[in-house]
Amino acid sequence: MEFDFENILKLAAIDIPESKKQQFKEQVEKIIEFFKVISELPLDDIEPTAWKFEENQRLREDVPQKFENVQGIIDSFPKKRERYAVVPKVLDTE
Repeated sequence: MEFDFENILKLAAIDIPESKKQQFKEQVEKIIEFFKVISELPLDDIEPTAWKFEENQRLREDVPQKFENVQGIIDSFPKKRERYAVVPKVLDTE
């Protein structure tokens, strides 16, 4: 099955120079072929695992804390509007 590499780049909003597209396409094709090999493995009798460690994960207690230097962080934003950071647009709204 052939995949539409250009459409994948567009959907993922990835901009690759024309000179590198063939190289990346070949790498993606190799990854897809690898997954095809994996999908052929006889795994019907294998129990699924969700966590490889027997003991529970030790988590720290979640204690909310007020951060005292909020204005210092806001002042360090390269671009800001009022108290919000201005970042490049990452979603295409077409």
